[in-house]
Amino acid sequence: MSTTLLSVVIPTHNRGALALRAVESVLKSNNPSIEIIVVEDQTSSAEEWLREYIKSGNIKYFCRDDGNNSTSQTRNLGVKLATGKFILFLDDDDILMPEYLECLPEIYLKNDVSWGFCDQLMNGKITKNRMPVSGFLLTQNFKKYKARLSAGFWIKRSLFLEMGGLDVNLSLDEDTDLCCRLMARGHIPHYSRMIGVIYSRNDGEIRLTNSTEKNVTMACHLRTLEKNFDPLKPVKGGRDYLLHRTHKFICETGNFSYLRALDKFQKPKIISVIFFFRILKYRIKNFLHPPNART
Repeated sequence: MSTTLLSVVIPTHNRGALALRAVESVLKSNNPSIEIIVVEDQTSSAEEWLREYIKSGNIKYFCRDDGNNSTSQTRNLGVKLATGKFILFLDDDDILMPEYLECLPEIYLKNDVSWGFCDQLMNGKITKNRMPVSGFLLTQNFKKYKARLSAGFWIKRSLFLEMGGLDVNLSLDEDTDLCCRLMARGHIPHYSRMIGVIYSRNDGEIRLTNSTEKNVTMACHLRTLEKNFDPLKPVKGGRDYLLHRTHKFICETGNFSYLRALDKFQKPKIISVIFFFRILKYRIKNFLHPPNART
């Protein structure tokens, strides 16, 4: 029977040096109940960088070569290969704080928990505080339930597999979709009010989230909305959040033809009024400052 409590899954793609840094940040915790699983997508460049750790058995390394370039599939494979009761996701360009890993076992063992996350340090600033103290996240603001997989995101492995893992049809926004599905099932997250992950997004690296075309992003937002609109009916603020987010993105891109996709969703009158004035605002803005003319 496995004694592993936590499996850290690190997806990577052709960034061996960064993957090595991520692995070493986990190893600093020196916790024998943690396993590290690195899954590389299509290339094997990280294998050479991680060779010594692979030989010593400190990490498990796998390479996906099925021709399907999907971060969600890479993470899903990592979870299937894991043996821990809980899974923690770590991006290859992030650094995990050992203090965060040290506090997680107590959270798992003393609470009936399914998933959770923490604060992050981005370019010297804390990204988002959800509550004044650590604990189960109880808020009227649904947006605070949405966490990136890079936010020290952990989840019970059996629950993740039961839910079918991450949606492989989402090239991005798969983390929002997962959070929505968890909330729709009634699973309240545990929030750790501490900096558990350090990451930087001003290093010049090309990432999926900063290189994806807007129409692809819009398609992912719409898929998340369509999948979760009905299941989120009993969750206060869930539907409204997804509608507002998608509507605002459409207006910001200036491609108002996408608004027709929102017609089929039932909306409270107040939201319809807000949408009307938002459309008016952005139409005026785009008339005065056309998107192609902006710098």
